[in-house]
Amino acid sequence: MPDAETLIFINYRKLDAAAAAAFLHAELADRFGSSAVFLDYESIPLSAEFSAVLLRQVRNSAVLLVVIGDRWLDGKIGRRPIDSADDWVRREIAEAWAHDVPVVPVLLNGVKLNPKRLPDELAPLARLQYFEIRTRRQRSDIRLLGDRLVEQIPQLRSRFSAKHIPLVTEYRHPIALGVHRAMEHGTDMPPPYIPRDVDQTIRDALRARKHVLLIGDSTAGKSRTAYEMMQTELTGHRLIAPDDAEELVSALSSLTSEEPHVLWLDDLHRHLTAGGLTPSVIRRLPKSVVMIATIGAQHYALYNTNLERTATGVPERWREVVQASKALELFTQVRIERRWSPAELDLAASNDDPRLRRAASLGQNYGVAEYMAAGPQLLQKWRAGWSPGGNPRGAALVAGAVDAYRAGMRTPLSRDDLVGVHDTYLDALGGAQLHPEAIDEALAWATNLEYGATSLLINGGDDTYYPFDYVVEAVGRDGTSIPSATWEFVLGHMRDADFMTVLMSTLAHDELNYATRVFDTGSDAPGATYTIEPEALTDDMTRLMLLAGGERALYVGLDRVSQLLSDAKEGTPEREYAVGIYHRERGDTAQAETFLRQAAEHGYLDAMADLGALLLKAHRDDEASDWLRRAVDGGSREAHCNLALLCLERGDLATAARLYDEVADIVSAASALNLGHHLMGSGEHELALRWLTHAYDAGDASAAASLGALHLVRDQPEEAERWWREASANGDVAATGALGEVHVWRAEFDEAEPLLRQAAEAGLDRPAGLLGVVYLVRDNDSAMAGHWWRKSRAEEDAEISLVIGNMLFENGRLEDAVPFLEKGVEADGGGAAYDLGQLYKQRNDMEKAVFWARRSADEGYEHGPVQLGGMLMELRRYAEAKEALLPAHEAGDHRATHNLGVVSLYEGHRDAAIRYFTAASQAGVPEATAALATFREEKS
Repeated sequence: MPDAETLIFINYRKLDAAAAAAFLHAELADRFGSSAVFLDYESIPLSAEFSAVLLRQVRNSAVLLVVIGDRWLDGKIGRRPIDSADDWVRREIAEAWAHDVPVVPVLLNGVKLNPKRLPDELAPLARLQYFEIRTRRQRSDIRLLGDRLVEQIPQLRSRFSAKHIPLVTEYRHPIALGVHRAMEHGTDMPPPYIPRDVDQTIRDALRARKHVLLIGDSTAGKSRTAYEMMQTELTGHRLIAPDDAEELVSALSSLTSEEPHVLWLDDLHRHLTAGGLTPSVIRRLPKSVVMIATIGAQHYALYNTNLERTATGVPERWREVVQASKALELFTQVRIERRWSPAELDLAASNDDPRLRRAASLGQNYGVAEYMAAGPQLLQKWRAGWSPGGNPRGAALVAGAVDAYRAGMRTPLSRDDLVGVHDTYLDALGGAQLHPEAIDEALAWATNLEYGATSLLINGGDDTYYPFDYVVEAVGRDGTSIPSATWEFVLGHMRDADFMTVLMSTLAHDELNYATRVFDTGSDAPGATYTIEPEALTDDMTRLMLLAGGERALYVGLDRVSQLLSDAKEGTPEREYAVGIYHRERGDTAQAETFLRQAAEHGYLDAMADLGALLLKAHRDDEASDWLRRAVDGGSREAHCNLALLCLERGDLATAARLYDEVADIVSAASALNLGHHLMGSGEHELALRWLTHAYDAGDASAAASLGALHLVRDQPEEAERWWREASANGDVAATGALGEVHVWRAEFDEAEPLLRQAAEAGLDRPAGLLGVVYLVRDNDSAMAGHWWRKSRAEEDAEISLVIGNMLFENGRLEDAVPFLEKGVEADGGGAAYDLGQLYKQRNDMEKAVFWARRSADEGYEHGPVQLGGMLMELRRYAEAKEALLPAHEAGDHRATHNLGVVSLYEGHRDAAIRYFTAASQAGVPEATAALATFREEKS
């Protein structure tokens, strides 16, 4: 909270932790300044009304630390002050929650919080992520706590007390300097550092006191490498880590000593402004100052171009880019590769940390650092969020933020901005049909930390947000276009600082019409001419704006649209088609449809196919079908694929499969996967196998998980497991969870646990539920089991409850299984009721056993009548047993026939019993055959 009077509020009980609170205050105040840390007797002014000050300070704090020792719940004479609504410890915590101030339990020397011992109002405290301080290591623990707080409270990053700028060695936790948090694994510490091939180059530069710039993709490991090299080569330096250009200038102006300093400039592009880091600023730095900086590859590419150097009549903002480009030349530049070299992978694979070994095994698909920072899992979470009943609004908020960033917006988006931009994405995929959640729930989902590492949307302070850069770069690599509505949003909301990045993004995305408008918006001299010579073209930018007076944009060079327009003669279908494609590429679908329709009505085949595709995208299915069928009849191969997609949506699976089969060589991986799923759902397993294999061979790694599920349906468990292992190795957490489930059913709990944990921590509910089963059955740890069952939402999801209940029942945990099976009845009424009948029978509670058996039979479960009849027979309620068994017998259930023979025998109807036994014996029921043999012996 930028308006916070203090940032850290220390809550404690004097009887319990007065000394610990005082030491905590002293250490944090020494690091961040006394005004940033609040402790009652240290911070309340003399004569002030303490009650008003305390509550106001709690409300205006950025975090409340609750210091808890072993006497926190005790009172002076045995009474618990925590039970009183007037207790100040309790009031401060409640006030924090009421005003959305984060609360962090700080536990002293291994104290545990038992929610059953807390008042109901404070019970959630026991479920919060805590921090532990140990007496013998309290100084280093508090330093680590400070690092964690810096990570969560951006304002602390630049807060140092006037008397203390910390040494490099005081930053014991790299997270505090912007290093992506690694997925958790039973410890708060980051994984060991694996030496990179470029380390020696960086060391040599730092020993020569040269400025170093590390360049690479998001989560390539730039910041961690910089941190480790700094820790080994610059141990005697004091460290300044400004958040932006303004803080950088302020920090530089305060450096009056020749004492060595390090300027830590993570995400260097934030500092490359006219008022920030310029070549002249760098050259004036004292020799005692070394800069270590990182920059994303995409940002570096914007500055590392010669386009601006050849500009004439350059406005101020073009000059800014030129200055930034020259500033980069003053660094020793080192590129960090996203994918690790074989030597680096070998080192990671041989490390004791299981996260590193797992990441190394995926080295051909992901970089080790990106896997460790949970990038692929977050991407998976985002894509899974679109499903109905998932978090489609949250996914749309992320999509809007990602595309706004890709369009050049670098200032974080406010909550209102996110809401304003997300509708385009939500509506495109179904809108209300997706049953989107409320905005607050969506935002909570998008900002929730995964693996304790990072989130899809990151809080930028002031209730603003920016997207996790790994997701931005992943979408960019996919080549997904940015919707016109998002460009319009960006043009209407961009700040002055965004001008250059938005302009350059329009060029990079070939959005020349928006580029012209950006230039008009940002120009300080309306009548000026901005010209960039054609010979300045680079290989990766074949179009360039030629702007005269900021009014007109033209293409330099020819792409497909330009070629079509130049080749086609006026008044011909070819020309109409070319103009239609031109408007389609500009996002003007109405004009595109007009011209494409004119060309199609003149019989132009490509126009028929593209008009059908345009109408299909607009959900005008009947019109789309007509034009696509005409294009298919004319021989358009692309139209085959689009018409097949429409047939799939309409449920005409046979026609879709035939159309795809006719053009199998151009069917995309996504289309093949979609067809394979439809075929699998309809029971066409052989055809499904063909198309899912096609999808996998065409490069869609996600098809491996579907192939695993298909082989399981085909009763080929070994093949299923093989494909799931393949999918898991490719980062598919659902497949990882399926593998874990396989091990659970085999009672291989040690093998199951890490697999289930990975899937559960990625947000999958079923693996979380099964992980709870592992902890209960293997370790008898009901607390951990309950934790994961809550994570799995078993109380809400009947299907998950049913799986948990069945597993507990199979492992003899009858008491534990009951509530899950009772909930599971909602998902599988007959089957779950049958299991409950068996369970209560084992417990000799025949009244409840009969109740659930009757429920199972009434709901049509195939084994329900035999179960009910058997129980009634045991209770000698033969008439009721016969009434339950007769419908099953008439439906062909031969075990029911056998049981009717038993009932008839008990009732004294020998002839009827023989008839029933004979029928059951002929159907292969061995008990009936044995009964008939007994009759023959008696007769003889």
